Amino acid sequence: MNKHYDFIIVGSGPCGLLSASLLSSIGKCLVVEQGKKIKQEENNTYTYDHIYNAYVGNGFNLAFGLPPVILSEGRVIGGGSTVNSSLHHRAPNHIWDLWREKYLLKGFNKDKVNEGYKRIEETFCTNFGNLEPSIFYKSAIINGEKVERIPRWGKENNKGILNRCTAAKIFINKIKSNNGFINESTKFLKAYRDRNNNWVVLLKNILTKEKYSVFCKNLVLALGAGYTPSALYDLGLRHKKLGKFEIHPTARISLYYPQYKKPISVVEPFQITGHFPYLMIGSSANKTSLSESNYPFRENKHNIDYSKVQNFYSMSPSNKKGRIVMRGFLKNTKFYFLDYKTKLFIKKGLKIIINIAQKSNCEYIYHAGMIINKKNLENKKMVNSFINSCIQKTLSSVHIMASSSIGENKLLCPLNSLGKIDGIENLLVIDQSTFPSCPTVNPQATASLLSMLNTKNYMKKL
Repeated sequence: MNKHYDFIIVGSGPCGLLSASLLSSIGKCLVVEQGKKIKQEENNTYTYDHIYNAYVGNGFNLAFGLPPVILSEGRVIGGGSTVNSSLHHRAPNHIWDLWREKYLLKGFNKDKVNEGYKRIEETFCTNFGNLEPSIFYKSAIINGEKVERIPRWGKENNKGILNRCTAAKIFINKIKSNNGFINESTKFLKAYRDRNNNWVVLLKNILTKEKYSVFCKNLVLALGAGYTPSALYDLGLRHKKLGKFEIHPTARISLYYPQYKKPISVVEPFQITGHFPYLMIGSSANKTSLSESNYPFRENKHNIDYSKVQNFYSMSPSNKKGRIVMRGFLKNTKFYFLDYKTKLFIKKGLKIIINIAQKSNCEYIYHAGMIINKKNLENKKMVNSFINSCIQKTLSSVHIMASSSIGENKLLCPLNSLGKIDGIENLLVIDQSTFPSCPTVNPQATASLLSMLNTKNYMKKL
């Protein structure tokens, strides 16, 4: 095995693979990924096999708090683009303005950002599609809610099934055609500089348990917001904001519509956005197996046909910080405590979902801790108990970010605007950890944009 490279990229999510596709055109490149390659079509997503093989902790991944938060972090070739719903959002203009003004983010003016998003949208074949909304969203529109169709990475076929454009589909062949290499089932342990200022990268083959070293001139970290901070800490970076992450706190709820079939798409590409930026309501995966796992009892006491269950979330973006432990026995353990304001917005979203469910003739509403039927919806005490229980039992986030923020405000940002540590050459950081703060929407497109632009900036100085 070749041990000397121009570039080693640690992490194969959209950021890592996009960066590798650019860097492999100018030098010998190795991508290292702890996970492996799995099936990536829409029907493969959110299955038990998919969750077990593609997520950190085989799907059991917590930020400890009261209540604890279930985190979804990909550990697979293609990263988040392999495991998520493929929804595409541009971060709002007011977020970019905040990043420029508060965090002093340089090199990302409006024209450059807009052109960057256009390039990402072209690369990942972003399309709106033409699927009809389900009874839930039709009822939401009738009841005065603002419902938007969200574009996705890929195109729908003539049956309405999304042909997903994941990072693995887009970039792997290009990387390999440039004589690049991708090592899956390979764990990054640590890196250090030798006397010739080359990087020595210590790796472990998860299957054989073999440890070995490879060498490179340039090291690129794209481990994800949950793990990049501890890697930077190991390299000697000390900053009070390093490892202080943000999430999109979310609660999930299931609605049983016995008279309607579930939507064709695994995740329905619609969201209720009239309460944005404090609250967003959208669809969770409409997988029969997940709908069954959300049911609060082992036996199906209510004779629910899980193939006719639709799943939804109430998400409230928050700037409340969690903390990642970066050394010792608890290294990479996460702690997060939900703030009162965010909890109130999540409650409001759940009330909106329940109100729409009631008006669209939903038979049962349930989550992992409790179930109520349409007759109980007039009982405010029972509904409030249901909502409180929902937050306690289902609090989660599929987005973790802003744990190694970029910008020129040294008090707030461990990294500079270029994704680098001042004084350490030949090191680049490109993943969701580099967000200055919570972008309020799905972060995948913005993370890819930051990766593309900062990789290009890095290449200019080589």
